[in-house]
Amino acid sequence: MALSPTKWNRSTLLIMLGGLILVPPFIDYWYSGAQTRRDRRDDELVRQYECEPLDKCVADFNGDAVADRIIVERRDFVVTDGSTEMLRLPYDHTDNTLRTHLAITEASGRSRLLIYDGASHWPKLRAVFAWNGANLGETQPSNLEREVLSAMAAHDDTGGWNERAVRRFLRGARLFVYYFVLAIVATFVLIKRKRPNQ
Repeated sequence: MALSPTKWNRSTLLIMLGGLILVPPFIDYWYSGAQTRRDRRDDELVRQYECEPLDKCVADFNGDAVADRIIVERRDFVVTDGSTEMLRLPYDHTDNTLRTHLAITEASGRSRLLIYDGASHWPKLRAVFAWNGANLGETQPSNLEREVLSAMAAHDDTGGWNERAVRRFLRGARLFVYYFVLAIVATFVLIKRKRPNQ
């Protein structure tokens, strides 16, 4: 039995409206899913490796079984092995999301210092320092260290924190705007259908 044109139009309209209501959140979830997973991974790496506050940064960089420390002197941070200075670089702690970020990883029984700094360095410093026999010198990062550096950058205003905040705001805002416009269009269509043709 064939549907009458009126029933067919009403059924088609309901299916289309259902699709317009239900499909966008799934598309948005799929589109935002990869970035959400990346944000979670960044958060996990920062929690696990970053030294904040700085007194958490205690490691043995030169392998002498004596804890090396990082201290702040005026506008620099200094890595010291007792009285010996191993590294000195500019340090900035404007606020929690605009500052020098430090992390420590372990490789072959030696600690390595990771630094992301867009606050006191231009171009931005994104580097790994390891003991070279005389001091802490810059070296190639491992895959994990690249991830940690990217995670610290993503938690800084100079490296992606602002974009992350804007993305979160826009995710909610774009669905709100979409459904607001959809409600206006649906209301207009319903009013138009109920009015007799004049």
